[in-house]
Amino acid sequence: ENGNFHNNDFFGGNLKGIEEKLDYLESLGVEILYLSPINLSTVRYDRYAATDHMEIDPIVGTFEDLDRLHKKALSKGMYLILDVAFNHCCSDNPIYLDALNNPNSVYRDWFSRDENGNIRFWDGFSDMPEFNLWNQDYQNYVYGENGVIAKYSKYVDGFRLDLAEALPPFFLEGIRTRANK
Repeated sequence: ENGNFHNNDFFGGNLKGIEEKLDYLESLGVEILYLSPINLSTVRYDRYAATDHMEIDPIVGTFEDLDRLHKKALSKGMYLILDVAFNHCCSDNPIYLDALNNPNSVYRDWFSRDENGNIRFWDGFSDMPEFNLWNQDYQNYVYGENGVIAKYSKYVDGFRLDLAEALPPFFLEGIRTRANK
């Protein structure tokens, strides 16, 4: 009602737990393992609003855990798909906090603003500031040579994009091109 929503209940396992169940999943004929977002998110345990896109939530595991899971899944003929959200982040994301509090921040233009210059929030949720998808530096952060997609592509076979219908075609193409590299 007032724009605040916190999904602070943790439902789910972790990467090691999935790895432990690979034999069982294989016996069921599973060929694709779909992971909800695993990015660090200190406020929302659904992790669709990342505090840090470049880090895995420690509750979920580590990059070493993800690497091991990926390799073992592939050895069993299973592919790993990772859900990622690039339309918005969490209000405790250091990039957002710098943009909000530092008038000289290099991140100020990384966020979508209304006609009065106020940062927009996804669907009115006051803990989910919207990214400016037309900002070249933000695009590089997502799908540049050292961006999020490049970092995670080593560990997964594909991505599911949260709210892909709201991403402009050039942004989707940038993600696809980087992921395919």
